Amino acid sequence: MWSARLELSICGVIAPLTLLAAPAAAQNASTSPRTPERVELTYTADAACPNRAAFARELGARVRRPIEWVLSNPSTQIVVTLTQGANQSTGTLEVVTSSAEPSRREFVAASCAEVGSALALVTALTLDPNARTEALPPPSSASEEPAPPSVVPLVPPASVPVTPPPPAASKPTPPPPSPQGPTNATRVARYEGWLGPAAGVGVGYADEPLITLGVSLGVRSTHRHGLSPSFQLTPLWGKTGSTGPAASGGSFAWTMARFEACPTELRLAVGLAFEGCLAGEVGRLAANGSKSAVAAPTTVDRWWAAAGGALALHFNRGNWFARLDALGLFPFTRDRFVFRDPDRLVHQANALIYGANLGVGFQFGR
Repeated sequence: MWSARLELSICGVIAPLTLLAAPAAAQNASTSPRTPERVELTYTADAACPNRAAFARELGARVRRPIEWVLSNPSTQIVVTLTQGANQSTGTLEVVTSSAEPSRREFVAASCAEVGSALALVTALTLDPNARTEALPPPSSASEEPAPPSVVPLVPPASVPVTPPPPAASKPTPPPPSPQGPTNATRVARYEGWLGPAAGVGVGYADEPLITLGVSLGVRSTHRHGLSPSFQLTPLWGKTGSTGPAASGGSFAWTMARFEACPTELRLAVGLAFEGCLAGEVGRLAANGSKSAVAAPTTVDRWWAAAGGALALHFNRGNWFARLDALGLFPFTRDRFVFRDPDRLVHQANALIYGANLGVGFQFGR
C-alpha cells in the first residue's frame, strides 16, 4: 500500500499528464496508430531498490502503444533514479523531448519499492496516456530474486516495440490532483564530461590568421531547477608558417590554455544545447625574426593573457560530441615586435582577438 504522501504526489502527476496528452494521443492514433516511439531510458538504483529488470517488466505491462528502445537519436529521453535513505526513499523522473521543455518529477515514500512502482506508473503515462493505471498482480517468486544494483543505461530485452497487453475491462478514474507535492525531496545532480581533439582559428594574434591545434576537456553538472553549469579547458598551440599561413617579417607561436565557464545551457533540441560563457587565455608568445628581413634575427618570449566571452553550440549523440565555440577576447598586454636600426614595426596584437574553435570526441557520464 503506497503512503499518503506518495499517493498525493502521483495524483498530481497523473491528472495533468492525462489531460494534456489525451488530445495529442487521439490525433496520433488517427494518423499512425502503430508507429513506435523512439525512447532512450537510463535507470540508476541503489542495491535495496527494484532492479532494472523489475522496472522494465512493470513498465512493459502498463504501456499499450509500441515503444522502440534505442541507445541514440531518441525522440524522448527518460532518466530514472532511485535512492534508499535511512528513513525514506527518493525517486526522480526526468523527461526530455524534442517538442516540449524538459520536465523533472520527484517522489518520496517509506520504501524504495513504492517509489519504483510509482515511477513506473508515471513513466508509462508519459509514454502512453492510455497506459494501464490499475494495480498489477504481484510478480512470481522466481522474479522476486534480488539483482545487483543497476548503474548503467537500461535497454529492455530485444530492443523491439513493446507488445501491448489486452485492454483492461475498465479503467479507474484518477483521483483529483493534489495542490502540494513532496516538500523534503532530495536534490540529485548528474555529471557528464567530454574529451577530444580541437582545432581553431584566431584573428589578431599575428598579422596572419593563427591556426591552433589542441584538446578539449570539459565537464557539466545538471542540477535541479534546470541549472547546468559547465567548464571547459582547451590547451592550444599554433605557429605561423607551421599550422597556418606564414607571417611577414618573422614567425609567431602561441602556447596557451583557454578556459570557458558557462553558468547554464539552453536546450534547443534533443542532444543540442546553446551556452553563453566567460572565456580567458593564458600562456606564452614566442616571436622570431626572419633572416630575409634582418641580418641577425633574434627570438623573444612574452607572457600572453586575455579575457572575454564565448558562445557555444554543444551537440551530443550517444557517446560522441561536437562543440563549436565563437570567441571574442581582449588582451591584457599588447607587446610591439620591431626591428632595430632603423626601428620598423613587425607586429602588435589587436585590441580585440576573435575566432572560432571546434572540438569533437567522446562524451561520458550521461
